[in-house]
Amino acid sequence: AAGWLETQIGDEQDEGVHSLAALALLLAEVPPTRPALASAIQAVVGRVKDGEYQPGAHHVYQAGVEATLLADIDVEKYRPQIQAIANYIIGQQLPNGGWDYPTGRQGHGDTSVVQYACLGLWAGKRAGLEIPQSTWDQAIMWHVNTQNADGGSSYVPGTENGNEHGGSSINLTLAALCSTMIAARFSFPGRADSLNQLLGLKEERSQSESNRDFGPLQAVDLGAADLRAVQQPDTSGSAANQKTTVDIEVLKRFVQRAIGFVAARIGPTKGDLHYPVYYYYTMERMAALADVQQIGQFNWFESCSDYLISKQSSDGHWQINNQFPLRDTAFITLFLTRS
Repeated sequence: AAGWLETQIGDEQDEGVHSLAALALLLAEVPPTRPALASAIQAVVGRVKDGEYQPGAHHVYQAGVEATLLADIDVEKYRPQIQAIANYIIGQQLPNGGWDYPTGRQGHGDTSVVQYACLGLWAGKRAGLEIPQSTWDQAIMWHVNTQNADGGSSYVPGTENGNEHGGSSINLTLAALCSTMIAARFSFPGRADSLNQLLGLKEERSQSESNRDFGPLQAVDLGAADLRAVQQPDTSGSAANQKTTVDIEVLKRFVQRAIGFVAARIGPTKGDLHYPVYYYYTMERMAALADVQQIGQFNWFESCSDYLISKQSSDGHWQINNQFPLRDTAFITLFLTRS
């Protein structure tokens, strides 16, 4: 896969997909000095001018990928560029706590865009940057306030946009869990570094449940009282000194309901019909952040890896459901490398 990407990346005109492919190459252990990857890195660095990041058409998506790329290469060398990207992402957060396309929307927020904002800010934290506590808190509460009654998340909450027309999507519920697990690490330091830690499941699991990470969650009551709440951010003091305004029980309730939705639907080919490959990288990020091998009865990595390897073309690329081969191959490579 890396060999195929390396021969094809130079022809990619889409800046965001180009950077996504570069991230896949890096995680597949292609050295940053190799021409294909070095050129992509330089293009990202060149988008920071006079301390300001100037993304292309993929805006926050692109920012999240490019911050991750630079942080994974060298946080010291690229800290100024990562800071500029983080500043851009923070500046794009909506008053309601979400993120969206810069134009063409009415400020509702987009669950997929929020995921990439949080991925980019996580890269910033790994580079030692200070991210306002209110940014993390508002991201969590945006997800809590937009969760559907079935525990899932939709594309543009409050609208009928998207292929599900406002209904819950497994791709986007995984994205919501990914974003929430990132933000929770910084809203509750040392209490949310894994799903079991956040939910306090370690003490509750019996010996017979030792191989079932989500065993206690299988009976989630999706019809219980709604715990949505509007939290006001604490804007006093530095970001490092601020305390979270999120009620951890509200956060835990959101996560339990979302996990219940995913566990009932997950499988090697259960991604949303129109975006089947986005599913895998989002699943991998969510499961890595949650530090789990199983979701319900499903071993997410082994099952999906077996399926994806069986679908790889002889020259190394993937093209699932007639989607775009460079993007598909990049996403699947990121999944298989457990990036």
